[in-house]
Amino acid sequence: MKTFLKIAATSILIAFASVNAQAQDIKPYVGLGLGTFTTDFGSGFKSNSTFGGFLKGGLDFNPYIGAELRVGGIKSSTVKDAAGASSKATFISYLAKPQFPISDQATVYGLIGATTAKITVVSTGNPTTSKTKTQISFGAGFEYKVQDAVSVGVEYVQYSNKTDSTANFKAKITGISVTANYHF
Repeated sequence: MKTFLKIAATSILIAFASVNAQAQDIKPYVGLGLGTFTTDFGSGFKSNSTFGGFLKGGLDFNPYIGAELRVGGIKSSTVKDAAGASSKATFISYLAKPQFPISDQATVYGLIGATTAKITVVSTGNPTTSKTKTQISFGAGFEYKVQDAVSVGVEYVQYSNKTDSTANFKAKITGISVTANYHF
């Protein structure tokens, strides 16, 4: 499944790049996102929200199609269970970005692709457990250009859906973030 998702994401990005690169001026950008990330372990555990963030690099192939690569992490937090375990996560996301400009400065967009997340759980009296898994990711956002080269935005992304983190439970990772981007 992991290999399939990587191949599918790469194929989509190559297809968009080859079709649009000939007719359009590709516009690269870099950015930062910070916000609240929720890790939901299910199985009797309560959802846990904590601070997280990511760095991103992307290409806008034209006003309607883009692609993004993100690398991020979620601050260590306490899993709300009887054992008082703590968890943290790191991730890399590869995303296609369909977008629709609603004015010269404002754009709404979607994100679809995959995320490889590593979740580490530390529990008192038990060994540290970590699991890496690749899952489909999706989300939506809004971006506003405050200057020609600078934009800010807000977005919601589901990075993974019940990624296996240990043999006993799984984790769903979502994030609501504020973003800032520099367009070259």
